[in-house]
Amino acid sequence: MPSAAARLGKVAAIVVSLLLGGVLVWKLPALHLGRGNADQKKDKRIAAIIQPAMGRPAFEIAGVMNMRYRDLGSKVEIEIAAKSMPILYADVDKDGVISPQGTDLSYAAYPGGTVCVQRLGLEESTRCAAVPSSAKVQVRGGPGAWDLTWTIPKEGLSATGDTAEIAVQLFEEAEQRGTYYPGPPFGRVYQLQFSPTNPGEPSPSLQSTGNNKEKEGGASPPGTKVPKNGKALCDGG
Repeated sequence: MPSAAARLGKVAAIVVSLLLGGVLVWKLPALHLGRGNADQKKDKRIAAIIQPAMGRPAFEIAGVMNMRYRDLGSKVEIEIAAKSMPILYADVDKDGVISPQGTDLSYAAYPGGTVCVQRLGLEESTRCAAVPSSAKVQVRGGPGAWDLTWTIPKEGLSATGDTAEIAVQLFEEAEQRGTYYPGPPFGRVYQLQFSPTNPGEPSPSLQSTGNNKEKEGGASPPGTKVPKNGKALCDGG
């Protein structure tokens, strides 16, 4: 018959084992949660994940703009309908800043349908024709109801990977000002997902973490670039 001391010792050992098991079980989810928080922090500047969709907008800000987005294989089609003239900004190297080497690009269009692709961040002025690109645009509508459809090679939006990171400026010509969505390039961006399978295949809609719009004075009309200091330089047509 075990003594009272022996029985007490066994009980104590069981309690200690349970406590240790509880600590391990508690710590493992905590460690996993820590990794999740790290990933969330790394992706914090992504305001919305936009996936290709057919027959419906892939992204929309009520009363501001809606975007249709299709993957065409080596190219993508981006259609933006808005009251103000849309201008696309592509963080081609996806580093979250405007590259001083001119890696990042802007895509603007004149009302007549002329494409203007420019390098961002260069100190010297760069005219539209100086950047070779097979990007095309269809311009419909006019002030108060613009509708632009871009066809842009994937390499003109992203240097690597299966995503692209963009910002959109809606430029108000009368005020010579624009509003950046989700914010000035490239502190906040929209992430375009490229289709891994069939081009143009319908995909689930966007996953959004907020619009975070910011108004920026002195923004750039078509035919301009935004250098590293954030001030607009007009280059002409």
